[in-house]
Amino acid sequence: MNKYALIIGNSSGIGLGITEALLRLGWRAEGISRSQSPLEEARYRHVQAGVQEERLSGFPAWRMR
Repeated sequence: MNKYALIIGNSSGIGLGITEALLRLGWRAEGISRSQSPLEEARYRHVQAGVQEERLSGFPAWRMR
């Protein structure tokens, strides 16, 4: 399965739940949140940052493919 997701605000709550569900279904995922992620999964990459930070302007979500 070649499904990818970019989830913003996924270090806790609904965002974390969605990320966990997608990973269980075999998706690859990238997450961005201000807090560190509790997830450690081979198909998951996390960036700890606010979404308005300039360093994310070219965030390469497609590189996981």
